Amino acid sequence: MRQQQQQGQVSASDLHELLLIQGESQLRCASLRREQDQNTRDFQFWTGNKGLPAAVKTDLRWVPAAPALVDTLTHPEVLRLHNQWQEARAMSRLTQAQRLPGLSLGLRNMSIQGLGPDGQFYPLSRRFNTLQAGISLPLRGRPWRLQVEADRRIAESAALQYQHGLAYAANERTRDQERMYNLLEQYNFSRLNLLPLADTLQSQANSQRSHGELSLLQWTNQMERILLTRAQQLDLTEQLNEATIQWYYPNLTNQPR
Repeated sequence: MRQQQQQGQVSASDLHELLLIQGESQLRCASLRREQDQNTRDFQFWTGNKGLPAAVKTDLRWVPAAPALVDTLTHPEVLRLHNQWQEARAMSRLTQAQRLPGLSLGLRNMSIQGLGPDGQFYPLSRRFNTLQAGISLPLRGRPWRLQVEADRRIAESAALQYQHGLAYAANERTRDQERMYNLLEQYNFSRLNLLPLADTLQSQANSQRSHGELSLLQWTNQMERILLTRAQQLDLTEQLNEATIQWYYPNLTNQPR
């Protein structure tokens, strides 16, 4: 391009545009190298392997090893609200039970060892037994009634919160499923339609460049477009993998709110 620009075959603006593309590509390449080095270190740290990850497959989609082990609707927050509701119900029933009459029953026995008044020696044994029975009636004052009403309201509020949390978690599951299916549709469309077009365009551009039908700047612009299509495919792959993991193992990312 510099030689062609000196010979007047290429304009200075085309040369400057190509140099700008080259500089931006170098910066992007350096950033990708740093990201690749960090990913390699993370891989070695988490796996304990000093080597590098295996070569990637053509289809980069992650497939769960055991699809049958789907984590069902056990959101930690839902479980907490359920336990809170059960606790409030138990407390309300306990308060109501304390208003009922109570029955008390007791058995008392005593034993004396030694000489009796008749001069005989008596061994240790249960010789004096007493049975007691009674009925207790709780006081039914205003404070007691207010406490019962407060416990009932708390139980009802806990039930509503649990139902809301259950509906919210179910909505999250539906949203995660729809997101996974939408990304899968976009991924398949890009893989089956856009990537083959990008490969065809690259072959045509290389052929035209070798026959002098395409300038270096035009070839570079087409390569940028092709790389952009492939980068978008990789982004879709990453998003699809994250959505798939979220669907099969929701509790890995769901935390109590």
